[in-house]
Amino acid sequence: MTTETNGNGTGGAEQHYLLFIWGSVEPELRGPYATDEERLDAARALAADGDEHGIFRLDASGPVDVTSFSGREIDRA
Repeated sequence: MTTETNGNGTGGAEQHYLLFIWGSVEPELRGPYATDEERLDAARALAADGDEHGIFRLDASGPVDVTSFSGREIDRA
């Protein structure tokens, strides 16, 4: 996972993030953004590339960390 942030909010104050899922597979946390409008502008810029990626709002009042599971971790075969 790559990030543009260390994922640390300023405890108590709600922080605005984007959760970007590359090809609906690999998560990337972006932010925090100062305002929801700034976050919306960033989401629009990401969506403009036309690829099929998931883009989600994430609001948190504390630290945020997003990682993916490996196939081995969740495969119980």
